Amino acid sequence: MQKTHCFLRQVMAFALIFAAISHAHAVSNGVQTNLPIQQHFITEADGMVQTEPSATYELAAMQPSNPMPKGSQDGIYQFTLTGIDTTLSLPLWFDHAGTYGYTLRPISVFPADSSPDQHCYQIYVSVQNGPDGALSIQMIAQHSQEAKSNTILFAHHLHGNPAALSPQTGDFAPMLLWWICLPLSVGFLFLHRRRSTTL
Repeated sequence: MQKTHCFLRQVMAFALIFAAISHAHAVSNGVQTNLPIQQHFITEADGMVQTEPSATYELAAMQPSNPMPKGSQDGIYQFTLTGIDTTLSLPLWFDHAGTYGYTLRPISVFPADSSPDQHCYQIYVSVQNGPDGALSIQMIAQHSQEAKSNTILFAHHLHGNPAALSPQTGDFAPMLLWWICLPLSVGFLFLHRRRSTTL
């Protein structure tokens, strides 16, 4: 009887150790999510901008222990997106179950006379242990009174004539022609005046 109880205790101990090892393995694998960030510049006139507009953003952790992208410092990660329409998938890696909160906002926009999107997104990532021990993940984002979503969009306003901000390659042709014609016109007027004086 004592041998039976001893055997059962050994079996239960082995089962607990195996369960702990399996859970640790699932946790060590972790899970990754990508924050889908979209940038759009709304232009007020037609034309192409040779020097593309850009915006710099700041991702901040609500808790100091929250996982952050590589290159972060003190729970803050800054990055720049360039282009009128740009999309970025920002990876975040989690190896423990829990709920993680972040804020994301633009901190500067180029050209300087542009109007930046003033929204500050609140992002929540929920990481849960599944029945098989694997981690599952869900991300939601929200700003102001907008409905919760899994997409993040910043819409900035680009003022003025985009072509005037940075001329297109073809715009140099009239300027070059004007510089060529100017000396010829001055020379013609000088010769005409000199001829008139002689007569």
